[in-house]
Amino acid sequence: LVVDRALAADGTSAALGAEGSVQGDRALTRSLIVAAGPGARTGTVASTDLLEDGRGARDGAIATDLESAAVLALGEALGIAVAAILVVANPDSDGLPEADAGGGLGRIASAALAGDQRSGARR
Repeated sequence: LVVDRALAADGTSAALGAEGSVQGDRALTRSLIVAAGPGARTGTVASTDLLEDGRGARDGAIATDLESAAVLALGEALGIAVAAILVVANPDSDGLPEADAGGGLGRIASAALAGDQRSGARR
């Protein structure tokens, strides 16, 4: 999941001055989407201090995490281009989805940072 917006519902992003929601660098987020390929999903995540607090579903987020808003807010505060990509797992299942078998997200991030926009590029 390439994060297009993170709802700042956690203490860390609030301490960094985030209010409501934060977005990653647009160009880097676009590069992640392209590098992830045609099956890439984008959407809003809710960053909270507790995964079970239910804020994400209430506010239209398609996933909940503990850190995306804080990372995006810190990048904004420091003037550093940042973006976020996540593996989303069903809490009722065992392990990670096959999408990240063998470090798939690492390859996508490397391709996005290197400007290599080919889907699933390997080096």
